[in-house]
Amino acid sequence: MTPMVVRQSWWSVSAVVAVSVIAVMLGGCERTTCPAPDRGTTEITGDVVLRSGEDLAGMEGIRRINGHLNIFGSSIETLAGLDQLQIVTGTIRLDYIPKLQHLDNLRGLRSVGKLDIEHAFRLRSLTGLRNLEECEEFKLFNCDSLTTLGNLPVYRITERIRLQGLPALADLTPLANASRLTFLLLENLAPEVSLEPVFSLPNLERLEIHRLETTTVPGTANLPALSYISLWDLPRLTSLNGIADGPGLAEVFIYGCPLVTSLQGFGATSQLSSLSLWECTGLTSLADAGDLSGLHQLAVRDCGVTTLTALDEIPELESLTVEACPVSDLSFIGPGVPLRWLYLAELPAFTDLTSLPETRTFRTVHLTDCTHLTSVAGLHLTEDSRLVVDNCPRLVSLEVPENLTNLELTGPGPTLVDLGGRVSLEELNLYRSSLVDLSDFAGLQRVDNLFVQSNPYLVDATGLGDITSAVRVVISDNRYLDQCELEAMTADWEIEYKITIEDNGPCAP
Repeated sequence: MTPMVVRQSWWSVSAVVAVSVIAVMLGGCERTTCPAPDRGTTEITGDVVLRSGEDLAGMEGIRRINGHLNIFGSSIETLAGLDQLQIVTGTIRLDYIPKLQHLDNLRGLRSVGKLDIEHAFRLRSLTGLRNLEECEEFKLFNCDSLTTLGNLPVYRITERIRLQGLPALADLTPLANASRLTFLLLENLAPEVSLEPVFSLPNLERLEIHRLETTTVPGTANLPALSYISLWDLPRLTSLNGIADGPGLAEVFIYGCPLVTSLQGFGATSQLSSLSLWECTGLTSLADAGDLSGLHQLAVRDCGVTTLTALDEIPELESLTVEACPVSDLSFIGPGVPLRWLYLAELPAFTDLTSLPETRTFRTVHLTDCTHLTSVAGLHLTEDSRLVVDNCPRLVSLEVPENLTNLELTGPGPTLVDLGGRVSLEELNLYRSSLVDLSDFAGLQRVDNLFVQSNPYLVDATGLGDITSAVRVVISDNRYLDQCELEAMTADWEIEYKITIEDNGPCAP
């Protein structure tokens, strides 16, 4: 949208304020040019963008902005011109102002929707915010020189705080009284930072601690409202002791903690419903985690775990992901666990599914990058189920399990498919598969959603000729299939929504 340029000739210094046409309403005007407001106006309705010291000077006398205020520019050294600003109903965003060292010119600010300060590399003081009484969200990002937060009221009134890229900030004590805080993100702070001050906040619901050099993280027992915690890329962390002690904690996400070797003292209680452990290469077992009986979702990825023996003690587990771990069989999935969703990926020691209990059934199974898998015999599915086989090159022949209604073959994999006499599927998705022809799909009369795309070896699709009806069909980018033959084959199909046949091979002469 073309920006509006409003020239306020009554300001002490002429300023140019870029305002969105749709947002600005000065004196009832909504055009690309508007007459200046009356002398003495103290309020602007619209989104304001200031790019220089001259623009800022032109804001002299403005007390309220009904919209957003955006300030950015490498030449700006102070915020002089905003001294009388009291209220901004939207967001104040200060971005890429590398010469700014303080916020003293915002000392009159009382209320703002959100305050976002980014790439203010020389900013050393926040004391200019000492009179701020209302702010929903406060963000500091890439303020390299900031060493202290200061004891400001904004921490007691805001509900969301993001502190990211503050490598000189080691003291979080000012956050200890953040009684209204519900969300806190701490990322790339000083190596010696202590996290203790933020582990007793009464209303904190979500806590994210990312990319710190800390060796310890306090337990969550004193965070009564906490429902989610993530520890992301903490390469020096050695223990997860007490992390799951929070009385209301439902979800824990741990990523990139290679020195954690066990879950001893983890503190999981029965209310924990989701646990994700990613790239904890030193972790070999979940045996010491505590009470995992309430888990509905468990994901273990790029860890040293060889078996999940505790699974039989998780009676409500519905979703399991095991990826890039030295697991060789699935005997740990007992018949009593109500598992419905199974995702297996990058398991080099994994060759077949015969270790699954015969009574074990699934609703959705994803087999991805299982390069040594040769058979899916032993896999049992419930009614209306889905199977995804993605890049399993040694799985040459696929005998589709009973009850399957959705099949997806992606990347190197089966060249032979036994549908077991099926005449219909809810979905068939063949994408960059190893199939040479589709004769194995002869007999299918209806496929609700049919996708045949970018199959590099596919030369014959006449096996789909028995289909008479579908909802959605896409056959495209198959360079060896004859475009004209495909159009002729599908011409009489009854299509309920849409059919796309395009960008396939050239028509035969």
